[in-house]
Amino acid sequence: MSFEEKMYAYRLKAYQIQAAIQSKKDQTIDRVRHFYDSDSPNGQENYRKAWLDLHLLAENAQLRPTLMQARIEVTDEDQFTKIDKFFFYTFCMSKYFQVKDFSYPIIYCETLEEFFEAYTSDLSLSRTGRGGKIDKLVKECEQNFKLGKSVIQGVDISGVGCYLNGWLFGAKFNLVPKAVLKIPEFAEKVAEVAIHEKIGHGFLTMYSTLGQTLNALGTRNVNDAEQFSREVYTDPLHSLRQKKYDALLVSSWYQQEGWATWIESYISSYYYKNISHPKYQFETLKNAIEALQTKNKEEQEFKQELVVALVALLDDITYPPEVLLKLLDVFKQIPLTFNFNEQLTKTLKQPLQYVLGQLLMLKVEINAGMQCVPHAALLAGNIKLDANEIGLEDLKVLLNTEPRSNTDARLAMISKIKLTHIDDVMELASRCEEDLSIPVPIMYKQSK
Repeated sequence: MSFEEKMYAYRLKAYQIQAAIQSKKDQTIDRVRHFYDSDSPNGQENYRKAWLDLHLLAENAQLRPTLMQARIEVTDEDQFTKIDKFFFYTFCMSKYFQVKDFSYPIIYCETLEEFFEAYTSDLSLSRTGRGGKIDKLVKECEQNFKLGKSVIQGVDISGVGCYLNGWLFGAKFNLVPKAVLKIPEFAEKVAEVAIHEKIGHGFLTMYSTLGQTLNALGTRNVNDAEQFSREVYTDPLHSLRQKKYDALLVSSWYQQEGWATWIESYISSYYYKNISHPKYQFETLKNAIEALQTKNKEEQEFKQELVVALVALLDDITYPPEVLLKLLDVFKQIPLTFNFNEQLTKTLKQPLQYVLGQLLMLKVEINAGMQCVPHAALLAGNIKLDANEIGLEDLKVLLNTEPRSNTDARLAMISKIKLTHIDDVMELASRCEEDLSIPVPIMYKQSK
């Protein structure tokens, strides 16, 4: 057999395997649709029972004993340092990570100039260009606030600092920024943003493999830009890196915002005791989807796809990873349907990825225990990809077809694991490796 014939045989075999996998996935998805078919009595009963079971599981999880500390006043001068300590102590993080690596400060910026100077610190700009960029961002922020548009509240720069937009909080509450921190109910809102940005996004950036990859792709080389007195945004290489960054970010929407929203809710509830945990219940998204207004048959069919995808993601049935990836993809099509995207955001008061992501984290909390939630987020993001070596289109194909290379699909897989021993991190890691064929870092294999 010639080389060309061998290559043809190999490609034919690969195509047949891929076609068989696709056929099996399609058959499973059809079974899921039939199982939850709203037009049949059996489907309606299965749907009702799945949500009832979820509700009961969530109620039982709420009865578990929780490590509690006395309420810490949010007006304490060192409140932000105490947040870090509470997180590491409550979740026993020192067993796995060095506390000092995560001890960079949370900084409350009282002026927009101070905030945006930090915000642009990793952009490849000349000194002159940076000043112009900051002025432009300040004016845009002031204008957007006046128009009632979204304004950035904080940003975490891994290992450097977590910067909070104090000017924004002052403007919201009609106070000078410093005075906001002296009033408990306002200071709590600031603390929630600090938790979301640092303990949420900052934690994943520093300790997850994917987070480190995203951080590297998102970092611009200031020295290069200053050397040539220009921005590198016009550089094709930078453009390519940005597109890879965006592709990876979309594949980790629910992991990123889900973890940040879950931990914000958890700490705000048990540390500040000012809100209930979880922030979003299962019924929150269920009701929002069921209430969607449709304009035509196509939208009605897509709405039913969302109904089925949500219950299947959250039920207790184990599905092939490829099916979970497909179910998640249904939700990621929503931004393409502006009417639904607008309706859901208005109803939920936050973008979908915050809510669905937090519900997947809540599922982990119910099935594995609260101690396992941060590790589930890290294991979902334990994806080793050399983004500089793989082409953009190959990267997109990998993320969209291989569930074990897709962070959100991995999270959905992990959320289905029911532990024998609640809060046993080592059992969770072992089950990820044995049941899901997801490799885990060596630290989870060592006896602590």
